Amino acid sequence: MTQVVLVINAVMATIATIALAFGFAPFAAEQPVMARRAAAGEFAGALILAFVATRLGRDPSLIVVAMVFVACQLFSSAYELIVHGTKGALAPFVLEAIGLGFYAVYGAIVLRTRRAQRS
Repeated sequence: MTQVVLVINAVMATIATIALAFGFAPFAAEQPVMARRAAAGEFAGALILAFVATRLGRDPSLIVVAMVFVACQLFSSAYELIVHGTKGALAPFVLEAIGLGFYAVYGAIVLRTRRAQRS
């Protein structure tokens, strides 16, 4: 299930990449250079999440990489919601919060399993 959530987060990052790169994002027309830079970051995040999804079974500790990326995205969405009142940030905020919750639970289960194996 965690891999599915990783893929969903990767798809969200890909959609954000397209929106930023082609000027569909709210600020992209006014600041095209920054929009392209943000698109590059989103694209890198999508690739990282896809990589983690494919390798998670072999190396569960990679979940930390996904947690950091999604936590940063969640913070950004929360900022847009709270400070700017952007209603379009609500859907990403909810999906990112759910994703981060999945990753945290997965990480806790992996840590507990590893501790039990060592004992």
